[in-house]
Amino acid sequence: MLSLTGIVRSQGEILLDGESLSGLSPEAIAERGLSLVTEDRGIFSSLTVRENLSLGGTLARARVDFDRRLGEVFELFPILKERLHGSAGKLSGGEQQQLAIGRALMSLPRLLLLDEPSLGLAPVVIDRVYDAITLLRQKGLSILVVEQNAERALSVSDRTFVLSTGSVAMCGPSEQLRHDPNFREAYFGNFAVETA
Repeated sequence: MLSLTGIVRSQGEILLDGESLSGLSPEAIAERGLSLVTEDRGIFSSLTVRENLSLGGTLARARVDFDRRLGEVFELFPILKERLHGSAGKLSGGEQQQLAIGRALMSLPRLLLLDEPSLGLAPVVIDRVYDAITLLRQKGLSILVVEQNAERALSVSDRTFVLSTGSVAMCGPSEQLRHDPNFREAYFGNFAVETA
Protein backbone atom coordinates (compact mmCIF):
# COMPACT_ATOMS: atom_id res chain seq x y z
CA MET A 1 0.00 0.00 0.00
CA LEU A 2 2.79 2.42 0.83
CA SER A 3 4.29 1.82 -2.62
CA LEU A 4 1.00 2.78 -4.26
CA THR A 5 0.97 6.11 -2.42
CA GLY A 6 4.62 6.95 -3.16
CA ILE A 7 5.68 6.79 0.49
CA VAL A 8 7.89 3.78 -0.28
CA ARG A 9 9.64 3.63 -3.66
CA SER A 10 9.22 0.41 -5.61
CA GLN A 11 11.16 -1.14 -8.47
CA GLY A 12 8.14 -1.83 -10.64
CA GLU A 13 5.74 0.54 -12.32
CA ILE A 14 2.40 1.51 -10.84
CA LEU A 15 -0.32 2.69 -13.22
CA LEU A 16 -3.56 4.46 -12.38
CA ASP A 17 -5.95 4.53 -15.33
CA GLY A 18 -2.98 3.85 -17.61
CA GLU A 19 -0.97 6.74 -16.21
CA SER A 20 2.32 6.03 -14.43
CA LEU A 21 2.67 7.08 -10.81
CA SER A 22 6.38 6.22 -10.75
CA GLY A 23 8.58 8.95 -9.35
CA LEU A 24 5.67 11.11 -8.18
CA SER A 25 5.59 12.50 -4.65
CA PRO A 26 2.95 11.25 -2.21
CA GLU A 27 1.25 14.65 -2.52
CA ALA A 28 1.08 14.39 -6.32
CA ILE A 29 -0.32 10.87 -6.06
CA ALA A 30 -2.94 12.04 -3.56
CA GLU A 31 -3.91 14.82 -5.99
CA ARG A 32 -4.45 12.12 -8.63
CA GLY A 33 -7.05 10.56 -6.35
CA LEU A 34 -5.42 7.89 -4.17
CA SER A 35 -6.27 8.00 -0.49
CA LEU A 36 -4.87 5.60 2.12
CA VAL A 37 -6.23 4.56 5.50
CA THR A 38 -3.28 2.94 7.25
CA GLU A 39 -3.49 0.02 9.64
CA ASP A 40 -2.66 2.35 12.56
CA ARG A 41 -5.35 4.82 11.38
CA GLY A 42 -3.03 7.87 11.54
CA ILE A 43 -5.44 9.97 13.60
CA PHE A 44 -4.13 13.29 14.90
CA SER A 45 -5.14 12.76 18.53
CA SER A 46 -4.48 16.35 19.62
CA LEU A 47 -6.95 17.68 17.04
CA THR A 48 -10.74 17.57 17.07
CA VAL A 49 -12.77 15.24 14.91
CA ARG A 50 -13.69 18.18 12.68
CA GLU A 51 -10.05 19.24 12.31
CA ASN A 52 -9.08 15.69 11.32
CA LEU A 53 -11.85 15.60 8.72
CA SER A 54 -10.83 19.05 7.45
CA LEU A 55 -7.31 17.77 6.78
CA GLY A 56 -8.80 15.37 4.26
CA GLY A 57 -10.24 18.28 2.32
CA THR A 58 -7.03 20.26 1.90
CA LEU A 59 -6.05 18.86 -1.50
CA ALA A 60 -6.77 21.18 -4.43
CA ARG A 61 -9.06 18.55 -5.98
CA ALA A 62 -11.05 18.25 -2.73
CA ARG A 63 -11.73 21.89 -1.87
CA VAL A 64 -15.05 21.94 -3.73
CA ASP A 65 -18.28 20.91 -1.97
CA PHE A 66 -16.61 20.42 1.40
CA ASP A 67 -19.88 20.70 3.37
CA ARG A 68 -21.68 18.23 1.09
CA ARG A 69 -18.90 15.67 1.49
CA LEU A 70 -18.87 16.25 5.24
CA GLY A 71 -22.61 15.46 5.25
CA GLU A 72 -21.95 12.26 3.28
CA VAL A 73 -19.33 11.19 5.84
CA PHE A 74 -21.87 11.83 8.64
CA GLU A 75 -24.41 9.67 6.80
CA LEU A 76 -21.90 6.81 6.73
CA PHE A 77 -20.64 7.36 10.28
CA PRO A 78 -23.19 9.30 12.40
CA ILE A 79 -20.99 9.01 15.51
CA LEU A 80 -18.54 11.46 13.92
CA LYS A 81 -21.20 14.17 13.83
CA GLU A 82 -21.93 13.54 17.52
CA ARG A 83 -18.22 13.79 18.38
CA LEU A 84 -17.43 16.57 15.89
CA HIS A 85 -15.94 19.07 18.35
CA GLY A 86 -14.39 16.50 20.68
CA SER A 87 -10.79 15.36 20.77
CA ALA A 88 -9.97 12.64 18.27
CA GLY A 89 -7.64 11.13 20.86
CA LYS A 90 -10.60 10.35 23.11
CA LEU A 91 -12.41 8.28 20.50
CA SER A 92 -12.62 4.51 20.83
CA GLY A 93 -10.66 2.40 18.36
CA GLY A 94 -13.77 1.81 16.27
CA GLU A 95 -14.61 5.52 16.23
CA GLN A 96 -11.03 6.31 15.21
CA GLN A 97 -11.29 3.86 12.32
CA GLN A 98 -14.49 5.56 11.17
CA LEU A 99 -12.73 8.93 11.45
CA ALA A 100 -9.75 7.69 9.42
CA ILE A 101 -12.04 6.45 6.65
CA GLY A 102 -14.08 9.66 6.82
CA ARG A 103 -10.95 11.79 6.52
CA ALA A 104 -9.83 9.75 3.50
CA LEU A 105 -13.24 10.26 1.87
CA MET A 106 -12.97 14.01 2.38
CA SER A 107 -10.05 13.98 -0.10
CA LEU A 108 -12.47 12.95 -2.87
CA PRO A 109 -10.63 9.74 -3.74
CA ARG A 110 -10.87 7.87 -7.01
CA LEU A 111 -9.23 4.88 -5.32
CA LEU A 112 -9.57 4.29 -1.58
CA LEU A 113 -6.88 2.08 -0.03
CA LEU A 114 -7.84 0.37 3.24
CA ASP A 115 -5.16 -1.48 5.19
CA GLU A 116 -6.67 -3.97 7.67
CA PRO A 117 -9.92 -2.05 8.27
CA SER A 118 -11.25 -4.61 10.77
CA LEU A 119 -8.08 -4.93 12.86
CA GLY A 120 -8.78 -4.75 16.58
CA LEU A 121 -12.42 -3.73 16.19
CA ALA A 122 -15.50 -5.08 17.96
CA PRO A 123 -17.81 -7.14 15.72
CA VAL A 124 -20.52 -4.44 15.67
CA VAL A 125 -17.99 -1.86 14.46
CA ILE A 126 -16.61 -4.26 11.85
CA ASP A 127 -20.18 -4.58 10.55
CA ARG A 128 -20.49 -0.77 10.37
CA VAL A 129 -17.18 -0.40 8.54
CA TYR A 130 -18.03 -3.12 6.03
CA ASP A 131 -21.52 -1.73 5.53
CA ALA A 132 -19.82 1.57 4.62
CA ILE A 133 -17.43 -0.21 2.24
CA THR A 134 -20.39 -1.90 0.55
CA LEU A 135 -22.25 1.39 0.18
CA LEU A 136 -19.18 3.20 -1.21
CA ARG A 137 -18.64 0.36 -3.68
CA GLN A 138 -22.29 0.58 -4.79
CA LYS A 139 -21.77 4.31 -5.41
CA GLY A 140 -18.92 3.44 -7.78
CA LEU A 141 -15.84 4.16 -5.65
CA SER A 142 -12.92 1.83 -6.37
CA ILE A 143 -11.56 0.33 -3.16
CA LEU A 144 -8.50 -1.81 -2.52
CA VAL A 145 -8.71 -3.67 0.80
CA VAL A 146 -5.87 -5.56 2.46
CA GLU A 147 -7.55 -7.75 5.04
CA GLN A 148 -6.78 -10.76 7.23
CA ASN A 149 -10.50 -11.52 7.61
CA ALA A 150 -10.89 -13.52 4.41
CA GLU A 151 -14.66 -13.97 4.63
CA ARG A 152 -15.23 -10.24 5.07
CA ALA A 153 -12.92 -9.37 2.19
CA LEU A 154 -14.60 -11.89 -0.09
CA SER A 155 -18.05 -10.58 0.82
CA VAL A 156 -17.38 -7.04 -0.48
CA SER A 157 -14.91 -7.57 -3.30
CA ASP A 158 -15.10 -8.28 -7.01
CA ARG A 159 -11.61 -9.80 -7.22
CA THR A 160 -9.34 -11.34 -4.61
CA PHE A 161 -5.58 -11.82 -4.57
CA VAL A 162 -4.00 -14.10 -1.98
CA LEU A 163 -0.38 -13.21 -1.28
CA SER A 164 2.14 -15.59 0.21
CA THR A 165 5.62 -14.32 1.07
CA GLY A 166 5.24 -11.44 -1.35
CA SER A 167 3.97 -13.44 -4.31
CA VAL A 168 0.47 -13.98 -5.65
CA ALA A 169 -0.52 -17.51 -4.59
CA MET A 170 -4.04 -17.33 -6.01
CA CYS A 171 -6.31 -14.79 -7.66
CA GLY A 172 -9.66 -14.56 -9.35
CA PRO A 173 -13.25 -13.43 -8.97
CA SER A 174 -14.11 -13.38 -5.26
CA GLU A 175 -17.29 -15.42 -5.62
CA GLN A 176 -15.38 -18.11 -7.50
CA LEU A 177 -12.55 -18.22 -4.93
CA ARG A 178 -15.04 -18.44 -2.08
CA HIS A 179 -16.12 -21.84 -3.42
CA ASP A 180 -12.66 -23.02 -4.52
CA PRO A 181 -11.39 -25.86 -2.28
CA ASN A 182 -7.82 -24.63 -2.78
CA PHE A 183 -8.60 -21.17 -1.40
CA ARG A 184 -8.42 -22.14 2.27
CA GLU A 185 -5.00 -23.73 1.84
CA ALA A 186 -3.71 -20.80 -0.22
CA TYR A 187 -5.00 -18.28 2.30
CA PHE A 188 -4.25 -20.05 5.55
CA GLY A 189 -1.42 -22.32 4.44
CA ASN A 190 -1.04 -25.99 5.12
CA PHE A 191 -1.65 -26.55 8.82
CA ALA A 192 -3.17 -29.04 11.19
CA VAL A 193 -4.99 -28.50 14.46
CA GLU A 194 -4.55 -30.95 17.33
CA THR A 195 -6.81 -31.21 20.34
CA ALA A 196 -5.96 -32.90 23.63
